[in-house]
Amino acid sequence: MKRLLIGTILLLSLTANAEFIGEGGTAEVTTIKNAIELSDDSRVIVEGHLVKKLKNELYLFKDDSGEVEIEIDDEDFRNIKISSDDKVRITAEVDSDWTTTSLEAEYLELAK
Repeated sequence: MKRLLIGTILLLSLTANAEFIGEGGTAEVTTIKNAIELSDDSRVIVEGHLVKKLKNELYLFKDDSGEVEIEIDDEDFRNIKISSDDKVRITAEVDSDWTTTSLEAEYLELAK
């Protein structure tokens, strides 16, 4: 029984350090102009600036191609301090309704 337990732990520890190494792991950044033309619920990555806070958890996001409203939950900031001068990269979902298209952030980080 002891050997079985030790063997299982050893096998699990081998997979804990596993990762994919190869091509195709990087998603491409798209522009605001292209993102707002995509269908509802499409996943996008955009880079630009949070220009201003419109209301609770709603911001104006801008890149060189345009601007869009983006919903960012407070916990998505993860204690990162961001000003309008900081370039950010946001993974988001397109949210289209009858009259407007906006984005809903899933992950936010400072752009490199």
